[in-house]
Parts: sequence; structure tokens; C-alpha cells
Amino acid sequence: MENEINLEEIFSMFWKKRGIILVIVLLFILLGWAYINYFKTPKYTSTVSLILVSNEDKNDVTTTSASSLSTDLTINSKLVSTYSSLIKSNKVLDNVKSKLGLNDDVEKMKKEIDVSSISDTEIIKISVTDANPNKACDMANTLYDVFANEAKAIYQIDNVHLVDKAEVPTSASNMNKAKDLIIFTAIGIFVSIVYVVVANALDTTVKNEDEIEKMCSAYVLASIPSYKGEKSKGGIY
Repeated sequence: MENEINLEEIFSMFWKKRGIILVIVLLFILLGWAYINYFKTPKYTSTVSLILVSNEDKNDVTTTSASSLSTDLTINSKLVSTYSSLIKSNKVLDNVKSKLGLNDDVEKMKKEIDVSSISDTEIIKISVTDANPNKACDMANTLYDVFANEAKAIYQIDNVHLVDKAEVPTSASNMNKAKDLIIFTAIGIFVSIVYVVVANALDTTVKNEDEIEKMCSAYVLASIPSYKGEKSKGGIY
């Protein structure tokens, strides 16, 4: 029974503050909308994918032995992680800067580049994220060209081949208005709950007979009702 009373009190506490809760939640939704539309900078991601293939002549499949192909695939698998680091090396990025005439710092460029490999394959994806979609596309394609030439010069093997060329992205990769608004709404609900709990804890006023009985461990024998009437001309209610 005690639990039921407590639950009723909790519900009543929030219900009495429903207006304030609604205002706080709406305020956070408004802040989220303003942040998304006026403060959050759209970022565009362009991706180029490449594959590490056998060094044998792919046009003459009959000349490629099974053992040779297996050896090449093993080597390529080991090179995936090495190539991923080489793509973001200072030497490669400096070359990309020179080709595109960029003034960006190399460390800044590294933060814009993401290199990932598809599990159990020799496919590597190079993604570039920037506020300018055309720049992101140019950087991704140039990064592939520079890296392929650099890998060939270092390892003396031509095993890097293009799968999908990067294209200019048409939509921002960091903009999800529905998700962002849900997050701001959740924050607003949390803040409103904290406010109600803290406000109720700091409120020491006695609101009804039940609270007096709980505080004093005694029963209320009588109470004076509050009456609001109109005062007559003679000063008598």
C-alpha cells in the first residue's frame, strides 16, 4: 500500500509541474532546431575504394597457378594494414597538397581521412570528409592516385587497382535532423525531471493534512477552511 501511495505522490508531483516540464522540453527542441540549422556545419564524405590483386597478368588466367595466386593473396592480406598507414603518411599527403594546391595542414588532413578495410577481403576504402563536397571528392581521388604510385615505387609491384572512383556527395554525412532532435528532446526530458525533483526537495512548505500527519506523527483534529469572499461596504464579509 505504501508503494502505491509513493507512486501516486510521484505521479502527482510531476503532474503538477507538467506545464514547466512541457516548456523545458519545447525549449530544448527549439535549441536543437537552431543548432542544426544555424550552428552545425554540414560535412560531406566522398569515398574511393581499391583492391589489392595478384601481380600476375589478369588477362591470361591460364598462366596463373593456384599456388602463385594463393601466395599473392597472402601477401596482399598482410599489406592491407601497411597500405592503410601509408595512405595517411606525411609523404603521401604532402604530394596530395601539392597536386591540389591546398593550404591545409597535414595533421588537419589526417583528421579528415578515414581508411578502412572490408573484413576478409583485400578491399580498402579511403574516405575524405570536408565541408566542401568537391574538395572531398578531389582529395579522395588524388589520394588514391598518389598512394598507388607510391606503393608501386616502394614495393616494386603493381597490385593496387581502382574499384570505385570517388564522386561528389550530394548530402551531408553528419546531418541527421530527426536523430539530433530526438537527442535534444531526451536531454530536455532529463533536465525537466531533474528540475522537478530538485524543486520538490527544496520545497519545505506544508501543502495538506497528510503531510502534517507524517511530519508530526499525529492526527489532525480540526482544520480551518480557506474562504475567499467579497468584502462588503461595511467591512464585513
